[in-house]
Amino acid sequence: MFADWKQDTPELLDKLFKHDWDNMQVDKFVKIPEELQKIRTSILMNLSMLKELFVWLQAKSERYPKLEVSTVKRLLIDHLGFDKKSKTLAQLSKICLGVCD
Repeated sequence: MFADWKQDTPELLDKLFKHDWDNMQVDKFVKIPEELQKIRTSILMNLSMLKELFVWLQAKSERYPKLEVSTVKRLLIDHLGFDKKSKTLAQLSKICLGVCD
């Protein structure tokens, strides 16, 4: 079952980031180069944790290996104890990022 599992290496995480960054197309909606660089830097600084979070969320998904917005929202509310009054994923994301008003 785990025969093909490989430990994360800086090279593997770099390859993962390049693939994801190319497919996110962030530059389509973030037009200010400085802001785009801040996003890129933030993702790179937290890439290992973001990968682990994704793997955990994917494992909890009702439609594994797909990860749906409803699954993320449910897990953030149920498992991480967020206030159930937060109705949208955007509100939960703001809480997670610490930028909520």
